[in-house]
Amino acid sequence: MTRAEWVAALNTRLKDSENQLFTPEEKEAHIEAAVQEYSRRRPRFFTAEIITGAGRQCYPLPEGALWVAGVVLPAPSGAPEDGCWQRGWMDDGGSLWLFPAPEADGLPVRVTCAGAWAPEEVPAGETELVLLAAHARCCEVLATETARAFVFWVGDEKFDKSEVSAHYRELAQALRAELRRKLARH
Repeated sequence: MTRAEWVAALNTRLKDSENQLFTPEEKEAHIEAAVQEYSRRRPRFFTAEIITGAGRQCYPLPEGALWVAGVVLPAPSGAPEDGCWQRGWMDDGGSLWLFPAPEADGLPVRVTCAGAWAPEEVPAGETELVLLAAHARCCEVLATETARAFVFWVGDEKFDKSEVSAHYRELAQALRAELRRKLARH
């Protein structure tokens, strides 16, 4: 879906095509945050290659990587073809550490990463999950913004707005519960 299609779908859920509750920019921000949440739960896997430097042990993770799912390391120099050797790796805060440090320049290391999706890349069958998360985020914001609502009188008529926040909070919780159920099914 394009960003405009995401905003239109969120408008339909919120019944806010006139942008009374949120500006289009705020809706895009909620969608972006929902895509990031979706990415943490259902990451996009991709493979990248890192080229080693002699004696260099630490390398930045490939662009778009949230974490490393696997690494294929080259055999150390002098290792027997049919023998065992010990090499390892560690993903630490955006860096990939190789153990021991490579002895030569230019060795290819294949890295399988879990990464974030862009809104335009989310699989078509998964858009409902992102929309649930975005809708829940919007309700959480509305609950916060309406928390200071109050009871007031106009003439003989009483207006009680004090429950609005609780209703939005309950709706957000219900949407989050539905999201968890749908994520567990797949």
